[in-house]
Amino acid sequence: MTNKSALGLGLIITAVYTLGLGADLIIYIGYAFVLIGLLILLLEAIKE
Repeated sequence: MTNKSALGLGLIITAVYTLGLGADLIIYIGYAFVLIGLLILLLEAIKE
């Protein structure tokens, strides 16, 4: 894992916690995984 992806992951996790914990946490985790996937694609595009 690169520093950029680690930073992005940290920002996503922070955003998830900021949005609020509770019954919707699983939904936010789902969104987080989608965002992580998009982040990885974006990083791959930047590298090229």
